[in-house]
Amino acid sequence: MLLEVRQLSYRVHRDWILLDQVSFSLGSGEVLGIYGENGCGKTTLLHILAGLLKPQAGDVVMNTNGREAENISRWPLWKRARHGIAYLPQENRIWTEMTVADHLRSGILGGQQNTNPELGNLVEDLPKDMPASILSQGQQRRLLLSRYLLMNPRILLADEPLAGLDAASQSVMTTALTRLTRQGMAAILVEHDQSVLRDICSRTMVLEGGRLHVV
Repeated sequence: MLLEVRQLSYRVHRDWILLDQVSFSLGSGEVLGIYGENGCGKTTLLHILAGLLKPQAGDVVMNTNGREAENISRWPLWKRARHGIAYLPQENRIWTEMTVADHLRSGILGGQQNTNPELGNLVEDLPKDMPASILSQGQQRRLLLSRYLLMNPRILLADEPLAGLDAASQSVMTTALTRLTRQGMAAILVEHDQSVLRDICSRTMVLEGGRLHVV
């Protein structure tokens, strides 16, 4: 097992429980889809897995070297990234004055470059020497996904990667993610619309009332 989440809990205050003993596991090459209403705790869960938040209870365990599992619950984001966890946030966080090519180059700094041709398909139509600010929302989303995938992650955590995209952009991103996971990358995709997850995920779960349920 690549990743195991054990009874994670997180609440904002006594009456607002976002995560209530959430548990699941993730294997290599598996795509887990998690959906739920806005504000139900999906992003909080990804923040905990990525290292942006610490759980109030429970553990996150990862097989970090192919031989043994480690409790990474207190690891910061940078250390998790170094061990192969990439987090794609919901917002398109681009550097407006940087070119498309500069964004892509920044994705390979400090790590081994992913040379998979699927990454080229994501950005082949983008103007490499132009500022990223001129791109449409869908193009920016594809650029950011490519930037994170260039770091050759073992696990991709993606917060609503397909939301708000046109059909063409959704198709390109879905195809790339499907082929990359078939080659061993695991992914957790969070969406508020279950239908978006149907064709790409190995299995789906719903987050309701702080609990994660199999669907």
